[in-house]
Order: sequence, then C-alpha cells, then structure tokens
Amino acid sequence: IMPIILLTIGIASGACSYAGLYSSHADLSAKYSGIVNGVSTTFGALAGVCSNAYVGYALKATDSNWAVALFLPSIGLYVVGWVVYTLLYDATPIDWDKEAATS
Repeated sequence: IMPIILLTIGIASGACSYAGLYSSHADLSAKYSGIVNGVSTTFGALAGVCSNAYVGYALKATDSNWAVALFLPSIGLYVVGWVVYTLLYDATPIDWDKEAATS
C-alpha cells in the first residue's frame, strides 16, 4: 500500500505545479508564449506516449511486479523533475525582439 500512497502524494504535488508551469511561458515571453507552450506540451505528450511502452516492457521484465516496474520509477521521476525545476528555473523575462549585443 505504501507505493500507492507515495504515488498519490507525488501526483497531487505535481498537480500543484501546473499553476506555475503554464504561467511561466507568458512570464518568459508574452509574444512567443504560445510557441513555447506548444513545444513543451509536445515533449510532455511524447513522454506520456513512451511511458506506456516502458511500463509494458518493465512489467514483462519484472514478472508483473508493479512496485518495481511502475511505482518506484514514477516516484523517482517526480522527485528528479521537482529538483531540476527548482534548481534551474528562472522567470526572468527575455526580450526576444531586442537585438543581441555585440562585443
């Protein structure tokens, strides 16, 4: 039951990030926020498509051990994603129309 509890907590925590995630595109560049959102959503959708194949192969490789094949990797990926986002995200607006400074 512990993997189910941890996965539920991880998904609930991930849902809280949506408020910042989708507004961050407009914070970075209001003019190109639609394009940036489309690119990031595409990569997120591809990850969702690939995860189905991964789970199938992982369940087969672990003799249908759900904790090893699905729950533990999900928890690990949520934690890694949270750490990387927390360490690397910067909401400083970028003026995409401004010409690059030459040195």
